[in-house]
Amino acid sequence: MELIIDVSSSVAAAGIARDGEVAWRGSRLTTRDHTTMLLPQILAGMSEAKALPQDISHVIVATGPGPFNGLRVALAVAKGIVVAEGIAIVGIDSLLAEASRCSPTSDFLRPVIPAGKTTIATALFRKSDTSWQQIEDARVVAEQDIVEILQERPAPLCGDIDDEVRERLQQQSLADFVEPQRTRIESLAALGHARAIAGEIDSVATLQPRYVRPPHITKPRERRH
Repeated sequence: MELIIDVSSSVAAAGIARDGEVAWRGSRLTTRDHTTMLLPQILAGMSEAKALPQDISHVIVATGPGPFNGLRVALAVAKGIVVAEGIAIVGIDSLLAEASRCSPTSDFLRPVIPAGKTTIATALFRKSDTSWQQIEDARVVAEQDIVEILQERPAPLCGDIDDEVRERLQQQSLADFVEPQRTRIESLAALGHARAIAGEIDSVATLQPRYVRPPHITKPRERRH
């Protein structure tokens, strides 16, 4: 069995899969309660799926780009389980997981995921055999900047995007929107399982999240003597 954890957008979700096929999927958790509810949801899911800790062969976790708090919680929970149970961990790029949800007719695809109230994370992907390959660095842009990006390099869009921005793009005939064929948890399960059976396991020590924005670190106050 595989445990899937995704907190790389405005909501969190967990799932349990068998050989890459989702057997249980938890309810969506908002950013207000994923800190306290993610682990209890995982435990409830394992009980519902009749899975014991020793039944989990590896943990699949979305690594972003995403929000600092969400990814910090996801990676901490994932690594804690991995270390405690002595199992493997597989990190999956969130934009790749988003791209893998869709099946456009074009050889190119631009997944988008929310990265704040008015910004999104995106990158351009190209079809290579049966998988997607990222061909540009991920970037975080204002939603209205997608218009300029698509003017430079047209490509179908997939993922969550504001309805007003979507309508404007459609009016300008700049982009086709590809509807997802499966959930993000299902996409992560399939990608993670394929990587695991190929021996592409990550190191707990070196696996790091990709934050949309680096955390704000204040300068420590000077100590008084």
